Amino acid sequence: MRALRSVPLGGKPKTPQSRINNYLPREHPNEAKSLTSHQAAPRKIVQIGVEVVAVGLQDIEQSHEIKRQYGFLTNDALLVAVMQRSAVTPLASNDPDFERVPVVALYRPIPGK
Repeated sequence: MRALRSVPLGGKPKTPQSRINNYLPREHPNEAKSLTSHQAAPRKIVQIGVEVVAVGLQDIEQSHEIKRQYGFLTNDALLVAVMQRSAVTPLASNDPDFERVPVVALYRPIPGK
């Protein structure tokens, strides 16, 4: 299965765990070192059949054109560049900005957002 998921960066944390993750590294580095649940995520992603694709220099260069064309910020433009190179069209995201990209088949996990 090949699909990409956009994860928004920044903004107001929505869950207690994300508040901890955003707060601990700066204010409590020793406590941050004890957070380990994220270490299992890459293996689980591969186990469910999702291919992990690396970002290359050509993706970064292509993202500049995507930024100009669609008015995207860096992360969104880079995501679209990798999708195009990888021939991936489905994207799970609640970010409506991706609707402006004709080659992206946007799937919104939370309807109405």
